[in-house]
Parts: sequence; structure tokens; C-alpha cells
Amino acid sequence: MYICYFLISVFQLWIAKVKFKKFINPISIYICVWLIVVTLYESNLVYLNRLSVFAWITVILFQFVYFITCYVGSNYVFAKRKVYSFDKDILLNAIIVLSLISAFAILPNFYNFISTYSWSFMDKMNSVYNDRLAGTRGYELIPYLGTLSYLAVVFSGIYYRRYGMNKRLLIPMILALLDTLPGGGRFGLVLILFLFVMPRVLFPMQTESVVKKIGKKKKNRIIAVALIIVIVVLFVQMSSVRSRWITVNQYMSPTMVRLVSYNPVFYKTYTYIVEPLVALSEYLKDMTFNFGGNTFGFFISILNKFGFNLEYARYQEALYTPLECNVATYIRELIQDFTYLGAVFVVALIGFLMGMFYKMVIIKNDFYYEVMSAIMGTVIVMSFFMFFYRESIFWIMTILLPVVIFMMKKMAKK
Repeated sequence: MYICYFLISVFQLWIAKVKFKKFINPISIYICVWLIVVTLYESNLVYLNRLSVFAWITVILFQFVYFITCYVGSNYVFAKRKVYSFDKDILLNAIIVLSLISAFAILPNFYNFISTYSWSFMDKMNSVYNDRLAGTRGYELIPYLGTLSYLAVVFSGIYYRRYGMNKRLLIPMILALLDTLPGGGRFGLVLILFLFVMPRVLFPMQTESVVKKIGKKKKNRIIAVALIIVIVVLFVQMSSVRSRWITVNQYMSPTMVRLVSYNPVFYKTYTYIVEPLVALSEYLKDMTFNFGGNTFGFFISILNKFGFNLEYARYQEALYTPLECNVATYIRELIQDFTYLGAVFVVALIGFLMGMFYKMVIIKNDFYYEVMSAIMGTVIVMSFFMFFYRESIFWIMTILLPVVIFMMKKMAKK
């Protein structure tokens, strides 16, 4: 089945390359991520359960649906739609304003977090993470407001693509880092990185022609690379702390045993990437359904705060691969929410929208669609892990974006 999947993926990548005239495109980012995950699984560095035939068919089907609908969506352009475009000053001001508003929540929360765990919190990441799972952390004073820093990170990525690096772009990046560290999770760091680089990954650089000094360009590149290095180092450090308890077990291949002897992060990272795929196979053997419980979890949790007693689980029920894993790719969550056929329809919608967003940016350089391309592109890249629209930050960014653009238009008219 792997050979079949590999050949199908290569063929689809070739079609996408011909269609978009570049290798990195809205189709290839999906296929490459899943191809890497499946290939790592087939390497058998950890002895996990074998994928069922139905799981293979499901992975191939969902990828094919995304491929077709994204291809079709990229042929649609709203010719009569008003194009949103802002100069560098308006965009930079919006980044600063969003960052300052989010700081009202992030900085007090981080101060209380440090008061609880001290500045040596990096050595206590297991406790930090477990407290988050148990819901016992008491330092989050203002919920949701800090999410604006993530939207500012997306805007920063667009600013960098269009105008080059600016030191003030560090502000939302730092605030987003301070917002994600108290959660004890590592994927917050990954999300920040992808939200920032996704505009540059999907679309070509458009640095202003007035920037002619080579030294300044090199300096900007150094700052951008330094940001990425800081995030990666933090990710590895947090993974290392969380992995210290790992010892050799019967599921590790001889190669993995050797890798773990150098650093246990190899094992933890490998299982984080591959286990959700195997967990999907286990879920498909006995599918459960709960309409909207994942996709609309943000809205359900808010309604419950106003007295509604709607069924909602912040975290998924664990499956065994044979290792314990409580995530099983975006496919599991969409099937749980909308049944199998409903999930196929949602994937078709995601593919169509992603193709359309991409086309609108290429043809019209539309700011709104560039932001949405970065958000959806991040969701697609992380689809091997979970459907990230179950996280509040993605819904908040999507809902508030039109409001922010409206305010930016008002600023531009003054």
C-alpha cells in the first residue's frame, strides 16, 4: 500500500507543479507533510500497529479530495470583489496595535506564571503541561485576548514578505512566545513559526525596490533567521525536558535505541509525528460521533460559560498504538464531528477555499486572502496531528480579521 500511496503522491505533486508553476504550492504542502509522515511510519523506527487497509484507503481518499478541490478552487477569482491592500505604515501600525492590546493579557499572565514556577520553568515543563491538562493553573487572568498576538504574527509574516524585516516585528513574536510558554506545550511554538513563514513559503518575496543596500538586506535576513533559530531551540529544549523520563522499551527498533542514547528527543519527536497516523487507524476500527465537538469546541466552551451544559471534551479520548495517543490527525476529528461522508465534504471545502485564497493573492495581491492563506496553510501543514480549528486562536483570528481590516481601512483614510 505504501508504494501505491507514494506513486499517487508523486503524480499529484507533478500535476500541482505544472498547475502552479512552482513546487511549493497549496497542494504540495499537504502532500509533502503526509508523505513524510507515512514514510517515517514505514521506516519502523518504533514498532507501532500496522495500518488497516481501510486506514490506507481513507488517507488516500482524503488527500485526493483535497487535491481535486484545491485544483478547482485555484481557477476561481472574484473579479468584482474589492481588493484590500495597505501600505507598509498602515500594516506596521496594525501589527503594533494588535501587539499592544494582546500585551494587556499576555504580560500579566506571564508574570503570574513566573511567580508560580519561577524563572527555572524550563526544568518544570512536565509539571506545567500536567497542570494545563488538569485545568489547575490559576495564572490566566484574561483569556483569549492574547490570541491577537498570533494575528499580529501573521501580519508580520506578510510585512516581511512584502517589505523585508523590521525590528518591530519582534514585538508580536516575543509576545506570542510568552503566551505559549505557560501552556507547557511545544506545538504553540510550531504554530508561531508556521504562521510567520507561511506567507513567504506560499508566495514570492516582494521586498521594496527602494531597499538597495546589501548590508541592510543581510541584516534583515539574519534577524529573520535568528527568530526561527530561537523558536526551534526552544522547541528542542522543551522536548528534551519533557523526554528525560524516557527509557529504552520493547517498541524501539535497534536504530531508535541508538538514537535515544544520544538524545531522547529523537524518540519523542518521532512518536509525536507518527503516532497520530496509527491512532487514526485504530479510531477507524470503531468510529464514534459527536457533532461539532472538535471543530466548534471554541464556541461550545464559551456557551457553557454562560450556563449551557453542552457536551465538550477539551482533549480527545486516548487510543493505543500500542502507545497511548490522544490525537489521530484532522481526519479523526472531522469524522467525529460530521460522520465519514460529512468529513469528505469538509475536506473538499477546505481544499476549494485554500485554492481560491491562493489564486486571489497571486492575481490581486489581496491582503485578506493572504492572511487566510497563512492561517489555512498552517492548519493544512498540521493536519497530520489534529484539526487546529478546534483551537480558539484559529477561530478568533478568522472572526476578528474582517473587523481588523475594517479598522485598517479607517486608519488608511485619515
